[in-house]
Amino acid sequence: MATIDIDPHLIVKANAFTTKTYRDIYPSIDLSHSELSQDGKVVITGASRGLGRLVRIRCFLPRANAAAIVLIGRSAADPVETEKLVKESNSNTKVLSIAVDATNEVGVKTALQEIVARFGVPHVLINNAGTLASLNRIQHSALNSRWQTQVGFSSARY
Repeated sequence: MATIDIDPHLIVKANAFTTKTYRDIYPSIDLSHSELSQDGKVVITGASRGLGRLVRIRCFLPRANAAAIVLIGRSAADPVETEKLVKESNSNTKVLSIAVDATNEVGVKTALQEIVARFGVPHVLINNAGTLASLNRIQHSALNSRWQTQVGFSSARY
């Protein structure tokens, strides 16, 4: 039986709007470069599941040199695991987990007020909240699918 070789980057390339596509952190923005650190406050939305959890645990936290890292997700999952990872890499970094759904405008505003009150204005936002339903073109997608995409995309404006 013949096997078909499929490019593992096919979907990323098909949806790309830039000439270069990166599947990992590229060298010029790698957090291990101390000159990129501003000891700032970092907020990661969608941090409790999926890519947000991966970013939080594998990619970002071990190398971050931040004064504070705030994890926002529908559930404040794994705060002990996260705090342990942060403390191992930088014992001076503070961690806050907030449970809020990005579709809840009041909840997002309240979360931002809490972040500002505790740490000051955030410097970095990794906006990962949202859903990935179908991979159809937007004009062929269901209305509900468009709404979910819009909420995930625009939740940062709150």
